[in-house]
Amino acid sequence: MQLSVSSLMISKALSIAAEHDVYAAELCNLTGISMSLVRDPDERLPYSAYLGILAEVVRRTGNEYFWLQESGAELYAHDNPMWYVIFGASTLQQALTRAERFYTFYSDVHYPSCHINGDFFSIRRSLHAPGYPFTGHALDWAFASWFSIARIFAGTSLKLCAINLDGVYKYRRPSYENFFKVPVYVDAKHNELVFHRRDLDLPNRHQHIDPHLENILLGLVSSHKPTVTGVSEWKKDLRIVLQCYLLYGAPDLKTIAMLLGMSPRTLQRKLAGIGSSFYEQVHEVRSTLASTYLKQDDLSVAEVARRIGFEDGRSLSVAFQKWYGMSPTEYRDQLKKTGA
Repeated sequence: MQLSVSSLMISKALSIAAEHDVYAAELCNLTGISMSLVRDPDERLPYSAYLGILAEVVRRTGNEYFWLQESGAELYAHDNPMWYVIFGASTLQQALTRAERFYTFYSDVHYPSCHINGDFFSIRRSLHAPGYPFTGHALDWAFASWFSIARIFAGTSLKLCAINLDGVYKYRRPSYENFFKVPVYVDAKHNELVFHRRDLDLPNRHQHIDPHLENILLGLVSSHKPTVTGVSEWKKDLRIVLQCYLLYGAPDLKTIAMLLGMSPRTLQRKLAGIGSSFYEQVHEVRSTLASTYLKQDDLSVAEVARRIGFEDGRSLSVAFQKWYGMSPTEYRDQLKKTGA
């Protein structure tokens, strides 16, 4: 079974390594991955390569706990859908729920999950692929990253109370106590960061994103299922994003590619690979939605036009004639005659 992670995770790992004079080109050569793939935000790369990079940097720096550092927000940069999903939330609890759902894009191996226990809640490492190797360096990176992004969201009001480690990772205890400055309990059932339950209500410290964009991304999140194959259902995701975005106007290639977490060039290349183009996909989605909406008697032709990104009913009529050889009104009359 070949498990994978987003190239964005590997890119982040390489950028931290470079800060310590361990360079990307060497690490990519050692692990057998191409820098061109790392630079492509839509690519997924073998999880084994990610672990190999972590292990090699630890070896070269001589720092066993190299990855136990605050990762900052680079992984969730503003050209990354994860940023918009998390920072569109109003409270920390909502942000954690969204992060758990959206993390399926980033790793087939593990993800953060939120659990409430009495007066406390935890961010726990949960598994997509139970039993798959997961090094201590990777756990360091996950804990530091998750804690960092939660603090960026809620500010210093968010206080870490404790850390729980299972028997496999209990040797990490001294460094975790030194780095996080909290009690670390070993031989626990789960590997998790523990906080006060009241902190789930902490508000977003940042200005909320455009609610239209938020709706588009949440639609994409709700449609996505984790996979252990590393194969992204990108075409299905493209259709869903287009359907949502059309409610707010005509889509453009750059915006839609960004919402899918890839470059415009990558999206064009993928579409060319299936013998299609961006504008063909837009027309297909529009024509399907138009016929669906016209079956609803309570929607005027003008409203149907607005819902699929046209300026007015006349523009829809011209397009509909090309798609179906008849006007929207004639289409509705035909539906009535056939009882559809």
